[in-house]
Amino acid sequence: MRLYVDEESCIGCGDCIYTCPEVFHWNEDGTMALAIDTDIPAEFEDLAGQAMYNCPVEAIHEM
Repeated sequence: MRLYVDEESCIGCGDCIYTCPEVFHWNEDGTMALAIDTDIPAEFEDLAGQAMYNCPVEAIHEM
């Protein structure tokens, strides 16, 4: 599974980062979230999926 954060939609609330910091991190400016650029390790898929589901602006999508 791979996820990406839609830069146009992300409001930088950080919920995904707090939910699954192994997959999501801040961009250089600290203004929005980014997802790792590789397949998500199996042990983090549930948390990453939870972060995607709970995103308040639906900015996280599966590739």
